[in-house]
Amino acid sequence: RDAFDVFRGSGGGDDEPDNPGDPSLPSIDVSFSAPAVIYEDAYVNAPGDTVAKRSTQVTVTVSVHGGDNGASYHISKENFGSLIPLEGPLDIPASGTLEPYESLARSFVCEGAYPSAQENDVRISGWAVDSETGARDNCKGSMLTVFKVELAPDESAIDNASQTRHVYGVYELVKYRQYPSMPIIAWNTISGGAFVEQNNDPFYRCPLQPCQNPISARYGSISYVPQLSILAPTGIVAQNPYVVKYINVPNGHAGGLGLVQQIFVRPTNVSFSQIAVEEVPCEGSSLSGYFNKPAILNSLPAWSHTTEVGAGRWRNVDEYGRIGGGDVPPMVDEAAIMTELLRMQPDGTLTTNTVYGWLQGEMIWDIPFGWNQLDPASNAAPAGVFAEMQPNAKAIHSISANGDLSISKLGNTALRTLGGTCFRNGHSTTPVEEYYEPDGDGNE
Repeated sequence: RDAFDVFRGSGGGDDEPDNPGDPSLPSIDVSFSAPAVIYEDAYVNAPGDTVAKRSTQVTVTVSVHGGDNGASYHISKENFGSLIPLEGPLDIPASGTLEPYESLARSFVCEGAYPSAQENDVRISGWAVDSETGARDNCKGSMLTVFKVELAPDESAIDNASQTRHVYGVYELVKYRQYPSMPIIAWNTISGGAFVEQNNDPFYRCPLQPCQNPISARYGSISYVPQLSILAPTGIVAQNPYVVKYINVPNGHAGGLGLVQQIFVRPTNVSFSQIAVEEVPCEGSSLSGYFNKPAILNSLPAWSHTTEVGAGRWRNVDEYGRIGGGDVPPMVDEAAIMTELLRMQPDGTLTTNTVYGWLQGEMIWDIPFGWNQLDPASNAAPAGVFAEMQPNAKAIHSISANGDLSISKLGNTALRTLGGTCFRNGHSTTPVEEYYEPDGDGNE
């Protein structure tokens, strides 16, 4: 029999009673309804979002019958401090007497309070003795183990410092632990992901698909499902923008302008350090004026967002959620524009005659941001896009009739006047002066 069977005896404590089930004799039954309890302490998903302690439950049952002659009884408990009843105190008398035909019945639904020090160290047993004949009924009782489990992110999130959060990014690594460490709880996947080992430590790697409650912890017949939320990237956000003014403007060009900023994957309350992100190549749209004149289209590259201007290049996401933050040097996103010196006569023909106004116009790149997992062994770039974030990032390039250049992307705007004055988000700013060197590494 296993450790959770209830054994009975009578007389001198033999394993088998002389009159099993005889209601005229005293009897005792003390037991647990389950071989284990698995619980988690309260944890913090984010500031102001604390999740209360959760636990599986076990019922503790005590039943003593006095028989025809009455009986005395004794109940032994060990390490019951590991359990906490849902209602009232865990009031189980250590001993007592019963009148003839009198019974004692107690039942308590309990959860885990503290982890066991070792397997099966929470125990209950007892015996009852006939007050006249001395006939004895032994109950060797039940044993159980109280397990505490812990889940924690392997890395912090930029806007969430909680080390106990249960909200994770796709493919994020999650540390899982149990107390006591033996016997081993069986962890299983319910909806994707995998249990892996890195540097001899166990982790759960979240699935690529967003989901809820994808794993369970099991011991024997007892199963516990932690409340996890797996989130996919939902978009990007830009921070720390500044304006670049190119000082080596080629002859025949009106000016050069750059908008440089750091970009982060949203949401920022989880970590996406196990995925890579790229700007997916796209074509220019909403072409007007300067950007839509056949003479210009024939003399300039097509308005395509390609690898030559930074698209289609996988970038790691660092522990702070910054795209390209792990590159050396760290990558920044730059939208840049160089314009030819072109003016338009009333008949629509182009000229360099300063009598006429600048050829104004606008062009939009509606840039998708795609993502996929990094290879866990080599950290190599993905083979293709698993999914795209929504909405796309619009990069709007425009030229005004008086020769002003402007770029808008991810909520920030840079503007350079024909005279060289620069503005950031509508406010005058001192630009960073650089030489324009199109390198295909994020420059548009």
